[in-house]
Amino acid sequence: MSDDELIPERLQRILERIECLIVQSGRVNSRVTVRPDVSTIRIFVAIENGANRFEDIQKQIGLSRNILTDQLSTMIDLGILKKKQYSEQPKRFEYFIVPVEEDGTSGQPALVPA
Repeated sequence: MSDDELIPERLQRILERIECLIVQSGRVNSRVTVRPDVSTIRIFVAIENGANRFEDIQKQIGLSRNILTDQLSTMIDLGILKKKQYSEQPKRFEYFIVPVEEDGTSGQPALVPA
């Protein structure tokens, strides 16, 4: 099984859109390939399967709180996820996959330096 086969189709479409946006930004002059790390794939799959709250995601994939927080923030910055507050005190959020439109586009992600 190749690495690409491990990436869920919905995530692959979002990543392809991010690749296009990077090229369109003019920051690079050649084809760009965006590949997620294993924890990004695991987070995506957990959320896709209904684990939308931080604690549920953490239980499912076993990442430390600080690493999961960083990963979720990066995925939000890239336009892969969005968050919605469900509790005011304490502030708590649910995480959702940004819908991919009919033409394969999602939100306008920020470019995050490596």
